[in-house]
Amino acid sequence: MQLLDKSPDASTAALGKSLKAVALLRLGRGEDARATVEDLRRANSGAGLANADALMLAGFVLSELGRGQDALDLHDQAIKLAGASEDVAIEAFQFYVRIGELKRMQVRSLRYRAI
Repeated sequence: MQLLDKSPDASTAALGKSLKAVALLRLGRGEDARATVEDLRRANSGAGLANADALMLAGFVLSELGRGQDALDLHDQAIKLAGASEDVAIEAFQFYVRIGELKRMQVRSLRYRAI
């Protein structure tokens, strides 16, 4: 967690929290991993979700825990917060492809094309 101490930047802190969630998941501490993702979602009104790498890892954790709807909601929140961030839009689109969410994938691709 030295990464979080040295860099107060929201994006770096979000990446650190999402990596912590993956580590907790791999250690078999699923509830702690879910709580860490929820902390990420609530911290600074979700500002860390603008980091596409943190978003990918947080979505992975929620998916692995069988919380697919929460992962979808997380990506939707990130899209709203990130605005026209190309990295977040691409990550959300790729997540929708991985889980077969065709309608959201179509909507995301049409909105991305308009940017």
